[in-house]
Amino acid sequence: MKGSWKKLISRSQFVPLMKPFSSAPAVNEGLNILKTYSDVIDGSGVLEKIMPRKFDQAGLNQFIGGIQFSQNDPHFEAINKGLCDPLWDLLDRGGKRWRPAMAMMVYDIYKDQLPNADEIYNQVLTAAGLCEIVHNA
Repeated sequence: MKGSWKKLISRSQFVPLMKPFSSAPAVNEGLNILKTYSDVIDGSGVLEKIMPRKFDQAGLNQFIGGIQFSQNDPHFEAINKGLCDPLWDLLDRGGKRWRPAMAMMVYDIYKDQLPNADEIYNQVLTAAGLCEIVHNA
C-alpha cells in the first residue's frame, strides 16, 4: 500500500484545500504568538548557554567531565567540529520552536499562581531550550 495515498488526492488538488486554513485569522494570530515566544528563546541566549557554538578549554572539560583537553589537542577541535557545528547548523536554520514555545506558554499561564515565578523563570527558560536542543539532536 506504500504510496497509495497519492492515488486518492494529488498535490494540485490538496493545496487549494489548505488555502482557506492558512489564511484564517486564528491561524495567523497563533503563528504571531509562536513567533513572539520563538524570539524570546532565540534572543535570550539560552541555547548558547546550554550548548556553546564553540567550546573553550574550560567549557569542554566541564561538558565532558573527567577528561582534560588542551586547546592544542587535535581532539579539541574535532569535538567542536563534530558536536557543535552540526547542532548549530540545525539550530541556526530557525524554525517555529514549538516545543520551547509551549514550555514558555505553560509558564506564562501559571506564573501568577507561583509564589516564586520570577525566581524560576530562568529554569523554565533553560528547560525550554533543552527541549529544542534534544529535539534537534
